[in-house]
Amino acid sequence: MQPYLISTDAESRPWKRTTLRELKRNEAFLEQVVASNPEVLGLDPYETGISRSVEVFRQATPQTPTGRDITPNIVLLTESGHVVIVEAKLADNPELKGRQVVAQVVEYAASVANLGDEELLAWLDAEPGESWRGFVRRTFPKVQDSDRLAAAIRRRMRDAELHLVIVCDGAPEGLREFVAAVAGQAALGEFRLHVVELTPYTVEGVQDVLLVPTSKVETEIVARTAITVNSVDLKQRVVSVNATSPEETAD
Repeated sequence: MQPYLISTDAESRPWKRTTLRELKRNEAFLEQVVASNPEVLGLDPYETGISRSVEVFRQATPQTPTGRDITPNIVLLTESGHVVIVEAKLADNPELKGRQVVAQVVEYAASVANLGDEELLAWLDAEPGESWRGFVRRTFPKVQDSDRLAAAIRRRMRDAELHLVIVCDGAPEGLREFVAAVAGQAALGEFRLHVVELTPYTVEGVQDVLLVPTSKVETEIVARTAITVNSVDLKQRVVSVNATSPEETAD
């Protein structure tokens, strides 16, 4: 279905679907859109439990289980005690069309789950000498029980109970099925995978760009299984993700 702009004089003009690349925008632009307006991810509070204020951390760099430093585009901590990790890709990025982007966000989950308190504080660029409780208290000053919030966020990180979001301006064919297949067979902890498409539209005579968010994939992990991340080629930064099968989980 195509959006239409209806002006005050009843003139209707169709919006044309385009891509950010055609608009000469890059992944940094997409990242900035999400960082400035996290609500565009459309994470339903009734389904996810995410609600109230959200604090944004950009380009945090934890170390992976394979010893590499990786940098999620955006990390969101919420007043409801949830953790959201976002990876932004343009539709024509080759990483979006294969297993690499999924392996990337899964590796983020493994990395966060293995962070100690000092590493976590450094990852989120806390003030020198600041404790985890102090960091949460400063980040969410209006929360009445910041100690409980600090404990809830920390527990979710240790258990990898995270929301992993791939946001793009166009989801290539097969991404939905691949993400659903990966999420259906394995997980580190109980993370949820989301693919959100922010489709840009333009209309003749209007300089503004209309971004229409659509949730392409939203999975939920029920079984707690194990996942192993192995470095295959450090020079090319290839990561192999091997997970337990549903049959092994049942056993």
